[in-house]
Amino acid sequence: MALRRTAAVLKRRAAACSVTSIRSSSSSSASGSAGSSNRGGNESLLETLRMMARPPMARKRPKLSREELDERARIVKDWSRYCMREEKTVMKKVHDARRCRDKALATLKEISPAMYEHAMTVDQTPWPLQTPYPLQTPPIPGYSPQNSTNNPST
Repeated sequence: MALRRTAAVLKRRAAACSVTSIRSSSSSSASGSAGSSNRGGNESLLETLRMMARPPMARKRPKLSREELDERARIVKDWSRYCMREEKTVMKKVHDARRCRDKALATLKEISPAMYEHAMTVDQTPWPLQTPYPLQTPPIPGYSPQNSTNNPST
């Protein structure tokens, strides 16, 4: 019973993947004798399992000349250098911003310790939500939530 259920599941999966070469166990059992009907189902299952276990066909890689390989390697290295420059630029900006912040806080501490303490307190209020689109829609005339099919309470 479980073998037939497994075969049916695999056949549905194969059909979903547009595989059309799977034999149905009913046609093999109808054409064979009573003793071979179970074997036909097993062969169909084995055929299905073999087909599902095959790795997908990868496309063949084109043959590239040495010059083309060198050019591609150079492009990858240039891209890597560009990304490293961008990363260093961003990190330098972050470092400079932290340095300026620390310098401003040190100056504030010298000028007014009370303002420094107030500046160091953590603000727990959330950022205001600003969306570029409306969050609510006008009411639909004649709509009653009690008549809704999605309402589990009715």
